[in-house]
Amino acid sequence: MVVVGLTGGIASGKSLAAKQFRELGAKIIDADKIVSALYKKQRVRRLLSKNFGKEILTKSGKINREKLAQIVFSNRAELRKLNRLVHPLVFLEINNQLSALKKKNQRLIVVVVPLLFESRKALPLLKKTVVVYCSKEQQLQRLRERNLSRREALARISAQIPLSQKVKMADFAIDNSGSAARTRKLTEKVFKEILGNAP
Repeated sequence: MVVVGLTGGIASGKSLAAKQFRELGAKIIDADKIVSALYKKQRVRRLLSKNFGKEILTKSGKINREKLAQIVFSNRAELRKLNRLVHPLVFLEINNQLSALKKKNQRLIVVVVPLLFESRKALPLLKKTVVVYCSKEQQLQRLRERNLSRREALARISAQIPLSQKVKMADFAIDNSGSAARTRKLTEKVFKEILGNAP
């Protein structure tokens, strides 16, 4: 069994590559989905509203992720605080899911962590790392399509390690600047290389 970390920049194509790895037979653990589940827990909502104010809650008491993002991406200290609060909970759940999958003797497990190199907490769990990348202009375009302003998009991109640097840090890189079909071919190539080199 091989455990691989999949990362990239915001809007670089991590979700597409994860979907393609799943279609090839890998099991996926997605940190973003874990965060979404955590935000539904009352204790986490209380923790975040205590640290970032009750304005991050909707009238029904849910986390307003857009409002929270506005706070943390306009202030690096607030972003670091959010990461300090949430990351330990995320990595605890990643470990729990890994333990469950190991018992089932899965061939390949792909752990999708957007801030893999920024936080570094998951790195000891991983055999290899894969980064999905595209140009900064493509990131901006994709974020603008999500109704973010150019300033908001740039703030989110600049909050992460540059993609060019992540490519150098990873064992494998998947170029997602072209079509989904082209990305699929590159994902298949990485999938075969990882399993081909597995003990």
